[in-house]
Amino acid sequence: MTDRKPPKKSEMLEVRIPHPTKAAFMDKARAIVRESIYLYLAGGAHPPTLKDKPILFIKTYARLLVLLAGGAAAAIATGAAISPASAQPDLRTAFAALDSDGDGGISLMEFTNPRKAVTTDPSTA
Repeated sequence: MTDRKPPKKSEMLEVRIPHPTKAAFMDKARAIVRESIYLYLAGGAHPPTLKDKPILFIKTYARLLVLLAGGAAAAIATGAAISPASAQPDLRTAFAALDSDGDGGISLMEFTNPRKAVTTDPSTA
């Protein structure tokens, strides 16, 4: 009983994977086969190598890449532009209105004086 039978030869391999993975794999396989057939019928060269793929990608999507780069540049320029919302208010005028004696500091009496209205016009201070 030491005679073992040679292993069966099979051309089938069974792998269990989730359906979405299988569908994605089949779509990619179809695309590769279709591309190879088109190249063969057109008398073209072999399918592109790994070295040629970035160049083919750029050639295929050059217009889209240029539009995306232009859009990104426009977005950066718009974001960098000074808007009225980001402008800093001039607080010197309000400080000058509160500093009634002009000593460069606001005392408690100047700050709490209800008769002195804060204005934005320094000539009325």
